[in-house]
Amino acid sequence: RKKKSPPISEALKELTWGESHFKVMKYIEKLIKKRYKTAISSSFDGLKADKLRREMKAEIDSLKDHYVEFNGQRTGYAVTFIKDDFAQNNGETMLKFDEGSRQRYFFFRYDELWKIVVSYPVMPDSSFESFLKQVQGKYGRAKKQDWETPHGGGRHLVRALWEDDKTRLVLEDKASFYGCYVMKLVSRVKGKEITKLHEEFLRGTASEL
Repeated sequence: RKKKSPPISEALKELTWGESHFKVMKYIEKLIKKRYKTAISSSFDGLKADKLRREMKAEIDSLKDHYVEFNGQRTGYAVTFIKDDFAQNNGETMLKFDEGSRQRYFFFRYDELWKIVVSYPVMPDSSFESFLKQVQGKYGRAKKQDWETPHGGGRHLVRALWEDDKTRLVLEDKASFYGCYVMKLVSRVKGKEITKLHEEFLRGTASEL
């Protein structure tokens, strides 16, 4: 019998849609502590352990510096691969968690989590297809795939989508512009409504909220 793929919402781990940024910060704090715990407990040098504890505290403390409110000010994010994932003056905020090679962006509207974007650096020997295969290994075949044929180029895969009743998962190939592959987890309930608002903002037709 074929093993059933886990639901997409499992990718949220301990988080659920609609949680506040404080809850998400606590979750990230737990991840940071877990990462340092092994290094601290295996360090027989007291000074080294103290240094690691200080680094851990600094990383946890810096989380609040990576919380951004989109109130119309320049944030620098308008020229990055997440430029279409938020709108200004729409009750939206974002928390960025830098994990070295991988970055995670948690998006909120009225302080309710509705989207998570994760960027993965493109390695020299990797391809978007191999990245897609890893995700398919976990969640089964994609429900939808988008292909593009650039001028004079061969047809290639640029996007794939999976979903369950609560969560939509999208993979996007941003390698040529931004040097990364992007995974987006979006709340199906809130995501539809907020994405529609974003489209209206882009068209300049959104009424002031």
